[in-house]
Amino acid sequence: MMHRGRRRNRRGGRVRPPVADSLNITAPPTQAAQFSPGSSGVSTYTPDPFPIANDARMIAPFWADIDTTRGGAVWYRETTNADLLDRTTKEVTNNYPNFFRFKASWIFIATWDRVAFYGCAGVGCSKTNTFQAVLITNGQHSFTIYNYEDIQWTTGTASGGNSTTGIGGTPAQVGFNAGDGIVSFTVNASRSPDIVNVDKHSNVDIPGKFAFRIDASDISDGGCNTEGNLTIAPRYGPMLGGQYLIISGPCIEQNATIKVSFSGSPQKECERKSEFAFACITPLFSHTGDTPVKVEIKNQEGESRIFQGLYTVLNLADCKHQVHRHDASDWFSGRQQISWDPDVAELQEDDFVNIHLLFVAKFNERLVLKWYNPKNGIESLKNTGTTKYNLPDPKNNYAMAIRVTAAPQRENQQASLKFRK
Repeated sequence: MMHRGRRRNRRGGRVRPPVADSLNITAPPTQAAQFSPGSSGVSTYTPDPFPIANDARMIAPFWADIDTTRGGAVWYRETTNADLLDRTTKEVTNNYPNFFRFKASWIFIATWDRVAFYGCAGVGCSKTNTFQAVLITNGQHSFTIYNYEDIQWTTGTASGGNSTTGIGGTPAQVGFNAGDGIVSFTVNASRSPDIVNVDKHSNVDIPGKFAFRIDASDISDGGCNTEGNLTIAPRYGPMLGGQYLIISGPCIEQNATIKVSFSGSPQKECERKSEFAFACITPLFSHTGDTPVKVEIKNQEGESRIFQGLYTVLNLADCKHQVHRHDASDWFSGRQQISWDPDVAELQEDDFVNIHLLFVAKFNERLVLKWYNPKNGIESLKNTGTTKYNLPDPKNNYAMAIRVTAAPQRENQQASLKFRK
């Protein structure tokens, strides 16, 4: 993502252009950030180890001694362009699956384009770095993405670097500093010779790309891991089930089989959304409270990995009703109308949903709970937010609840992709 805007040309120093007038970025300790995109971004040219106090709030994609008078330029811009907002929204939701409802509202982009290092001489001035920082917010949550296209040097001569190689001395630092002396994050190899290879590394499995959430008390990496607990969003849902869950944590191969079990219930297949996340649907529960979640991920070679987490089941009395009956006083028989929010579970109007009715029915002289499809054989319908259907015969059935769920349609998986409305 390379975009040009205002240009900044000089060595080091700090610039304070009016680029943050419309911004309310929060970063620990919950303070609005003032942006100063300069050549090195700070008033000192040699990087000190994080954390740094004295209110030195710093987003540092490459803290080193840059000199644009010897080559290159620094470009920056803020934008609310719809296409860029959509692209950065996808960046965030791909790298942080539990933020699947995140929608970017403001972006700041700074690009260091083929910049030279301070003190370069001869062939040293032909060694340049090209990298970028993208700051993204929705006004509540904030993320930053670092993109590295080409890194050829690590150190200016004022920091002990060699004038013809740009190597040696105290190399560049990459990370984030909240300015409180406590909260910070430093990318591995910072202030070491290996930082020259930052364009080949990543925390989101894309060489040259790093993503961080920067509004919390801990700086959060994006991406996935091969071990550890599950991150489940939302963390709670109704007893009726049908809750659309985005689960992240494990790294997921493209053709992996993913199955989930709640409190030892039979396994149900889930839908892989990306390398970092998958979607599962909760079943009907007979209890409330914390519920163990067990996920099995099996690769093509048949090797399985097990991950565990917790999900909280809520009593229906504690849940917000998101499917609405029309003319509720007539709900005994005949054709009735319901409505719901079509934006739930990232569905669009041209996606499909299933409608089910939970009712009590008499079966072999026993009362049982059953899900009933009132569309009379029509498996799914467009996600328009409203529909009409026929209630079951009131002589033998008693309707208890309505559920609108996403219709299965992706990756040929057998999971019933449902979301609780």
